[in-house]
Amino acid sequence: MVDNPTSEWTVSTLKEHYDQRLRDIDKALQAALAAAERASAKTELAGEKRFELLNELRSGVATLEQLKALEKLVDELKERLDRSEGRGSGLNAGWLYLLGGLTAISIVVSLVSVFIR
Repeated sequence: MVDNPTSEWTVSTLKEHYDQRLRDIDKALQAALAAAERASAKTELAGEKRFELLNELRSGVATLEQLKALEKLVDELKERLDRSEGRGSGLNAGWLYLLGGLTAISIVVSLVSVFIR
């Protein structure tokens, strides 16, 4: 393989570039996974608090109207959390597909450029 004197790309610089891209993709993936784990932990904690509150009220002297109002509020909060978690999961999956696609494109471009030279 003969290097093009006008090109600064060599096999080693191409490998460095590819390795750096993989490190960047890995960092982005780790950040996305960490965000998903934090969102999941928040949702779990909110659910636990909701059940604790319901149990306290059921064992207390709450009236039926108070319980119905509280259950309605809890259901609304649960729906909001479910929608929020769904958006976060969809966004994380989208990032994973995007990163996977970019990696595949990068590999193909790298291989084509190596074989052209």
